[in-house]
Amino acid sequence: MLGFGSSKTRAHPHGHAAHAHSHASDFPKQSHRKNRIRGLKAAINNPRTTDDGRAGAQAELNHMGVRPTKPSLQTRIRHFLGMGGKSHRR
Repeated sequence: MLGFGSSKTRAHPHGHAAHAHSHASDFPKQSHRKNRIRGLKAAINNPRTTDDGRAGAQAELNHMGVRPTKPSLQTRIRHFLGMGGKSHRR
């Protein structure tokens, strides 16, 4: 068997101590977590996000154990002036 979707403890072929191997089943969990973190950080830096939305995103990041982030100075100025986000169209 290929061992996808399972985590097993195996002895090393050269007599070293056994250790847990992570398999393909860990990849979707990690990529989902990373994408979630990216999305929450984006919400914090989005000038169109409400203060409550930013606070919720920050609380979620804190709960996930991610170090605190704050919006960049440019984002804070845009939000203060009521401007939207930057347009990437040319």
